Amino acid sequence: MTRALTDWLKLQSLTQQIDQELTAALQTLVDQISLNEFYVLHFLEQAEGQPLRVNDLSAKLGLSQSATSRMLTRFERTYEVIERQPNSVDRFI
Repeated sequence: MTRALTDWLKLQSLTQQIDQELTAALQTLVDQISLNEFYVLHFLEQAEGQPLRVNDLSAKLGLSQSATSRMLTRFERTYEVIERQPNSVDRFI
C-alpha cells in the first residue's frame, strides 16, 4: 500500500471514531438526536435566519437530497423547530 492510502485509511478510521464518540455524547445530552440532526441544527443556526435550500444543506451534510428532506420533515412535524417554505425559483432550474 502506498503511504497516501495508508494515511487516508487511518484518517477515515479516526473520523469514524470521532463520529461515534460525538453521537454517544449527544445522546447523553439531548434526547435521541443523531449526529446528522445536530449538524442540521448547526448549519441552520449558522444561516442566521437566511433561507437555506435543501440541496445546499444536503451538500454540507454529505447526504442525498431525499435523506435530508426526510430529516427536515421530522424537524418540521415532530419537533416543530423549523418551517420549510417552497421556493418557486428552484423548481425552474
